[in-house]
Amino acid sequence: LPIALLWHLSFYFLLAGALLLHFHGKKYGHLEAVIIAGLTGVLLEVLQHPLPHRSSFQILDVVVNFIGASLVMFERRIPVIHRVVEFEDKLLERFVKKRD
Repeated sequence: LPIALLWHLSFYFLLAGALLLHFHGKKYGHLEAVIIAGLTGVLLEVLQHPLPHRSSFQILDVVVNFIGASLVMFERRIPVIHRVVEFEDKLLERFVKKRD
């Protein structure tokens, strides 16, 4: 897997994990986080398309973005993913508290 795709996978996993803070306690919170993170990736691909240094719309990037975001769906089932999401939540909560 090329390093660029690993970045996409990691970033969209972390984005969906961050979105879980907003959707905490909602029945479909995990799914909503995945959809919003994935659609953000689609929007960014569309916006980057006309830039001269970019190739064309990369469907593989979009697919990897959704796969990365979808990893949060397994947060409660896979201990490593759960620990990463918990760690991210704690960091984000500290950041928000410092800003208040």
